[in-house]
Amino acid sequence: MESTMKSFKTTFVLAIFAIFSFAACDGLFEVSNPSFITDDEIDEGLADAVGNTPEALFGEGLVRAILMSDLIGDGLMFVGSVTEYQRLDQGYHDIRAGGRTFTVDETYNALGQAQWMGDDSVERLQDLSENPAQDLRIARSHIFGGLSTVVLADNYEQVTFDGGPAVSDMEAYDVAAGHFNDALQIAQNAGDTELTAVSYAALARVWHAKYAESGNETFLATAADYATDALQADENVTLEVRFSISGTQNNIPNFANRGQIDVGPSYDYIRRESPYTNEPDPRVPVGEFGGVLATGDSLYFQEKFPDRSDNIPVIRFQEMNLINAEHQLVSGSVADAVEYMNINRRVAGLGDYETTDGDEALEWLIYERATEFWLEGRRFQDMRRFDLFPTARWAGGAIEEGTDRKIPIPITEQNTNPNL
Repeated sequence: MESTMKSFKTTFVLAIFAIFSFAACDGLFEVSNPSFITDDEIDEGLADAVGNTPEALFGEGLVRAILMSDLIGDGLMFVGSVTEYQRLDQGYHDIRAGGRTFTVDETYNALGQAQWMGDDSVERLQDLSENPAQDLRIARSHIFGGLSTVVLADNYEQVTFDGGPAVSDMEAYDVAAGHFNDALQIAQNAGDTELTAVSYAALARVWHAKYAESGNETFLATAADYATDALQADENVTLEVRFSISGTQNNIPNFANRGQIDVGPSYDYIRRESPYTNEPDPRVPVGEFGGVLATGDSLYFQEKFPDRSDNIPVIRFQEMNLINAEHQLVSGSVADAVEYMNINRRVAGLGDYETTDGDEALEWLIYERATEFWLEGRRFQDMRRFDLFPTARWAGGAIEEGTDRKIPIPITEQNTNPNL
């Protein structure tokens, strides 16, 4: 990613001042005298802009990751004319299986930029801040930089940092955990309960990801401990990518909505019904497009994010409950696992599950994760770990290359990174 990063760095100052100007015009910070701005006022406004940039870049990378992972997984299906999306829907996510896929490359590069900006923002803010140990902008930079690394490691076999050598997904998760621990310390120093809860939840997510990739139950126990800490700090713990902070947009409606339906909800999610209770599940909102496919099947579009200004959740209390549910299930406490799932279901207005059978509870846990995280870029990882890929869906080389594994480092990174 070195050449990509060099290009990105050369435009960093211009980008920051573009955001700085946007913030000034929008009243996000004020000066005492518009005709004479002091150095302190410039530094404060610049610090706010720098602090927002990792979130904005992460949002751009996340949207690409959602499109990629839900097409490779089962959340979305190809219904339009873009060959690139058709290839992903067929499982061609490996450069060794049919050539380059642009979305795979662009997702990696966008998240790599967000990752780099998280690190750079922390360094710059430490110079600009009067009290770095309690500066929540630094904590948020750690969180969004760390989340960029998590999403990369969730989807790719290896990860690079700023044009450096490749590291394993597990090593990348450890780097992200370091960011979240730093964010936690700052949030606690500042006495900020909300960001403390978010930091605990981010640690729960990264340790659960390590468990998902390794099967090490100690990692799951650690994830559950952090999830409990997060819920105790804030029972409604939530972190969303805010697409209004610097003029960025949630582009999911661009490719999966009424106006332009290149991809749509897969038939596994259309008119989704909850197992056991057979209730329509409101967590997967879709609308009928009005057209038909060549097969005669109706077209549908997603309504989870109807507007390009809609925020995307990246940390939610529902995830903390599902991490705790999985830990209880693995530990043999079926009743406790079911209760954690039922907490989420009551929030969604659904009836309770009732079972003492561990296999049945596991099926419900898989359903709950798929439903809660639909169009949030999480399904690809779960499909791999639960061995849910229907191999008959993909053709030729995609089957031979193995769609049930992570994506290799993309060709653009291999061509530009001298350390690969």
